[in-house]
Amino acid sequence: GSWLPDGLKWTGNSFVRVKMKRPKIELRSSFRNFLVEATIRNTENLTGFDGVTQILQAFAPTISNYQAIHGGVTVQAHVRTLMRKYVDGDLIAEDDSRWINSTQQRVTNPGQVNESISSMISKVEEAIPEQEAKNGSMWVFYKTIQVDLAIAKYTPKLGGSYITLPEKLKSKKAIVNVKNEDHECFKWVIISALYPVTRDP
Repeated sequence: GSWLPDGLKWTGNSFVRVKMKRPKIELRSSFRNFLVEATIRNTENLTGFDGVTQILQAFAPTISNYQAIHGGVTVQAHVRTLMRKYVDGDLIAEDDSRWINSTQQRVTNPGQVNESISSMISKVEEAIPEQEAKNGSMWVFYKTIQVDLAIAKYTPKLGGSYITLPEKLKSKKAIVNVKNEDHECFKWVIISALYPVTRDP
């Protein structure tokens, strides 16, 4: 009946958790899919950490798809929460304006998809007590309203060619800056360390 908490179902002899149906994912993209924002709303009214966990896990196929397209992506979750305040068991206030951000995760191969989702879930769950304490006490995390997932193409930073040092650094004579005309700076630095120049450093 209606007296059951959201996220639970009575089977006749026990309570079971309601599993989220295949969610509708709203996608907004720009720059030829180099930047994408995906949103899943908690239409199943999953309460507590179940909402955070099940919604973020539902993004796995989307993350996998964009990782396959780009070879690597970064993902970050932005979770909108519903906080409630109770006094003597009575609901006295609700706040649906609090957002929790996960850390940004890098996904460069299919094996990292679930790992990145687990990391985002952990970060959000760690941040919930801080949100509960915000704006006074007695706030309790009730449920996730929606999760926005930012997905961007990941381009690793690579070494380049020779760059002249600023005069202030050059005058210290403490930095080895090998002059080269290719993109193999690291190789030249190692060689210069193994075979130091004795003149015209």
